[in-house]
Amino acid sequence: MSRAQLNGVEIDYEVSGSGEPVLLSHGYSATRRMWDGQHRAFPDYQVISWSMRGHGQTESPPDPARYSAALTVGDMKALLRHVKASRAVVGGLSLGGYVSLAFYLAHPEMVRALVICDSGPGYRNAEARAGWNKGMLAQEGSSVIDGLAGIKVPTLIIVGDHDQPFIAPCEYMAKKIPGARLEVIAGAGHSSNLDQPEAFNRVLRDFLDGLP
Repeated sequence: MSRAQLNGVEIDYEVSGSGEPVLLSHGYSATRRMWDGQHRAFPDYQVISWSMRGHGQTESPPDPARYSAALTVGDMKALLRHVKASRAVVGGLSLGGYVSLAFYLAHPEMVRALVICDSGPGYRNAEARAGWNKGMLAQEGSSVIDGLAGIKVPTLIIVGDHDQPFIAPCEYMAKKIPGARLEVIAGAGHSSNLDQPEAFNRVLRDFLDGLP
């Protein structure tokens, strides 16, 4: 466990292993600890996990204005710079997948590949977006869903076959992102890496080891 003051917030993060950097972001209401199994399974990669603002041991600013997708993307950039990673495989689950897509669109030069798990690309419909924003880190506009076709890095999309609300969004992303690979994990729900860790790690290992 490590702490760093980044973007005016104390962020809790962990780094393990050595090799190609892989930044993993957690889902809403979870913490970096959801990636503990990947820290253990990938010692030959520099696995970086972190807890977002308001989650786990990371600082929770009282001002609601200090939580947004843009600020989260800024935190990710600051964390990668802090651990001296100029470019990384960037991935996450659920909310973490969404902010990984947002990070690519803001800083494509820092992303070697994307790993999007049990997630969705947000909404074009303002009403649907407002419904999401009542409970989760705010989405502003439809830039992420609109930017899918412009993604130019290898992309792995993983979804559990029991994760009903996210199967269709994952299939949609796999169709829209050029060359994206979709992997469905049997017997997994919304947290595919926790529900079926061996299958998840096998799919992730195959993707990471096969990157050009």
